[in-house]
Amino acid sequence: MVRVRGRNRGRVNIAGVVCYGAGHRSRFFFKLHIWHGRRGEPKAFSWRQYRDLIVMTHLQLGTPVVWR
Repeated sequence: MVRVRGRNRGRVNIAGVVCYGAGHRSRFFFKLHIWHGRRGEPKAFSWRQYRDLIVMTHLQLGTPVVWR
């Protein structure tokens, strides 16, 4: 938890993926979702944003990915 000064509006969510491969360095991929407290703005990740994180991870690694 990080405390900040100011009005109690807004939130930052993070979704991350840690990838390990034998003989390779570990990798960390993440995506931020920032909610500013505006009316009609989504507060959390949508399934499309999670899908985009999975696709981005696969493309960056250039290899099949096993999810556990």
